[in-house]
Amino acid sequence: MFSNLTRSIALFGLLLGGTAAEAAQELSGQNTCQPGTGSVKLVAPPPAPLPELTAANPKVQRKLDRRGTINLFGPWVETGHHPASDYGLTWHSWDEAPAGNSIWLKEMYWAYFYDRPDSRRAAYRFHVPELDNFLEPERWEHDPEYGSTYRIAYRTPGFVEYSAEVADRMLKGTGAEGLMFDWWIDNHPKMDRSEVQSIRQAMAKAIRAKVGDEPILLGNVGREKEVATMGQLNGVFMEYWKKVPADGYDCPDLLRMEELITYYDEALQQPKIVAFEPWRISQTKGDQDRRSPVNQYLAKLFSAMASVAPRNGYILYTDNQRDTDASDHEHVRYDFYKTDLGRAVSGRTIIAPGISYKRFEKGVAIYNISRQNAVVDFDGKTIEVRSVEGLFCTERKDGFDCI
Repeated sequence: MFSNLTRSIALFGLLLGGTAAEAAQELSGQNTCQPGTGSVKLVAPPPAPLPELTAANPKVQRKLDRRGTINLFGPWVETGHHPASDYGLTWHSWDEAPAGNSIWLKEMYWAYFYDRPDSRRAAYRFHVPELDNFLEPERWEHDPEYGSTYRIAYRTPGFVEYSAEVADRMLKGTGAEGLMFDWWIDNHPKMDRSEVQSIRQAMAKAIRAKVGDEPILLGNVGREKEVATMGQLNGVFMEYWKKVPADGYDCPDLLRMEELITYYDEALQQPKIVAFEPWRISQTKGDQDRRSPVNQYLAKLFSAMASVAPRNGYILYTDNQRDTDASDHEHVRYDFYKTDLGRAVSGRTIIAPGISYKRFEKGVAIYNISRQNAVVDFDGKTIEVRSVEGLFCTERKDGFDCI
């Protein structure tokens, strides 16, 4: 289904150390979105203006100003495996900032309590001594790998005010530049969705009122469209989970991803941080599929989407939840992550439905999740971007060199 491969695909195949034909063959054999076979010629509209997004915290703004072409983030990054300096955005339950220049968020547990010997003096040390007033004997329905986990009684009167105090203590006690909230969705085990939403909304308002405008408040929204707390959040973690590791994402999934990224880029408060985490295709348990041609191909597509669609987008293409026993969110740093087109000089520009580009100092990033292959004219220079493909293209006098 991926015949007549272009020069850009061939270059990408060389970059991977495999062939483009191998990537195409694997893609066509997977339960994932298949490329269309039609073709269209398009003219790129003039680049959209670069949106001005400003962080209230000058320190965060300086870090945003250092963003490059492809910007990685590290969710719960294990510094023994991956230096924090590899990422522009990180979060964990550490009590002090990691080395490097990444935006660092402190995770604030609010929905569940890990019953571990060191919990009260480590991950929950800013929750005590009042924490005992908000613990329930009922277990939180976590996977066994996480150990004994209990509900935090966030329905208990006084919890909203307590959560704001904990948030304030965390920020002052650690110097974190913001807070990360896991399970920031309404779908909690054995809970009414409307009740969870009401509590989350009250929490977000109370925390923002307590800590002010400077901290980043980022929620794990999964695959869902969060509406209730958009007046307070200025970041989201799109943990785009899937049930079957061997499957990829179908074509409606790709369009939904684009729709959600676009929505969050508009609805979030400044500086509108969108951390996008799609999961790889895993044929076997373990790490051997991380560098397969199809996974590197898809990682580049998703990286292009994260670079083009949002103003402050971050990407990490990761393992599925239980691909390995090491930890969730494990990954590799693909060579193309080092692509340097400089900084963005335009906003996202829509060429056609499912096809968008963004101008950078040295070239263009473009993606195509439509059902047609496209030849796009940029003032006499063309880029051929196939259906279900992302490209990073350096501009030359006589055209573009794309990977």
